[in-house]
This record gives sequence, C-alpha cells and structure tokens, in this order.
Amino acid sequence: MSNAIRLLESLGQHGLSSAADLEAAVAALDLAPEVRSALLQRDCERLPQLLGARASMRLILATPDEAPAEGEEPAREEPDPKPAESRRVARAA
Repeated sequence: MSNAIRLLESLGQHGLSSAADLEAAVAALDLAPEVRSALLQRDCERLPQLLGARASMRLILATPDEAPAEGEEPAREEPDPKPAESRRVARAA
C-alpha cells in the first residue's frame, strides 16, 4: 500500500486537528511532488488520478426482498407440526 493511501486511511480513522498537522504528516512521507501537492491542496479530483484510483465509487446497501430473485426458486415453507394436544391417538380396544 502506498504511503499516501496509508496517510488517507489514518486521517479517516483519527483525523487531524489543524492544517499544520496535515503539512507535518505529508512532509514526513516519501511522496512524489505531485501527490504531496494534491494532498496539501486537498485536491479530491487530482489525487485519485495520481494514485491510480477509480474516478468514482459508490456503496449501495439493499435490504433483502421477500420475493426470490429472478431464476431462483421460492423457499419452501415447512408446515408447523401440530401441538400434541390436537393430535388424535387411536387406542386399542
């Protein structure tokens, strides 16, 4: 993992209290001048390009539906066994 990615991960977990903290964190890393500049300028369009990241990424959370997906068979429901009180028992005479 690149130093820039580690820095971004750390910022996401812990954050920074000031711009001076960001400058110090970036200065401590061995980064290409373009990456260093993009980090310090907080250039969210240029930085992914420099790091070889995707242009955009999205996360979609979906809840399961009751209906089965296309091509899937619906789940079979097992009948509940009748309680013992309602069963009839044949007795020998």
